[in-house]
Amino acid sequence: VANTPEEAAAGADRVHFVLPDDEVVDAILDQIQPSLKPDAVVIDHSTTLPEKTKGRAERQRARGVRFLHAPVFMSPQMAQDGVGLMLVSGPASLVETVQPALAAMTGEVWHLGERPDLAAEITVTPVEKLGRLFISPGPVYDPEGRGTNWWRSARGLYAGGFRAGDRVINTFAYH
Repeated sequence: VANTPEEAAAGADRVHFVLPDDEVVDAILDQIQPSLKPDAVVIDHSTTLPEKTKGRAERQRARGVRFLHAPVFMSPQMAQDGVGLMLVSGPASLVETVQPALAAMTGEVWHLGERPDLAAEITVTPVEKLGRLFISPGPVYDPEGRGTNWWRSARGLYAGGFRAGDRVINTFAYH
């Protein structure tokens, strides 16, 4: 067991952390940066603000740190079972190098794109910017943005015969 964040990061190929807010994430990154191996990948699983996540990724890139933002959606039981969903945003080539390790943690990993703040946008979208908020037993709260085809399911629904104005009762088993 390491006594400090620097000791924990020293010599590691990957450094994962989940921290309470942007300020703590930045402070820990400043602490561990000198002890990181040159090829280490730092993966932040914290729920953070998009604009701060974007700035953080840019600062880390300028420092030569390989950084990804990858928030996780899972309950404590799901964490014990190793099932859930991880959203990752950042360079595809970097995501590919760590994807197997990330998938082992949650089972499902979605690379949202190169822009470093994409995962943060989905996890902290303000309510006033949502088109809908789906609530299911669990409880699970699934925010839907206002963009076209937010869930990327339009083609499948259309192929299934659904058309504009149709009402859908979703009975998929999520739990």
